[in-house]
Amino acid sequence: MIKLIALLKRREGKHKVLALKYITHANRYFRRFLYPLGSNSGPEADREYDVITEIWFDDQESFDKCLAHLGSPDIKAIITADEDRLFDRKSMRFFTVEEKEDPLPQ
Repeated sequence: MIKLIALLKRREGKHKVLALKYITHANRYFRRFLYPLGSNSGPEADREYDVITEIWFDDQESFDKCLAHLGSPDIKAIITADEDRLFDRKSMRFFTVEEKEDPLPQ
């Protein structure tokens, strides 16, 4: 299992999930909205990120095919324009996560 993780800071306003129209070869898509816990987190406006997006793929080949599709010039232009409206693109961070589950002791 390969996961693509994106840390995002939303701009004000509503967000329609445009990316779903263009993501291929994935099997799950999550948006996880972050909310500060306790006083140590600081005011909500000071949060560096407020969304974690996860896109799950069965294997590296599926991940590579999706990235190639999203990187095509037409699709890349559409997604980039959408991100410019919705996110602070300079602060966006992307990671891959290789997930391996270990059984818990009984």
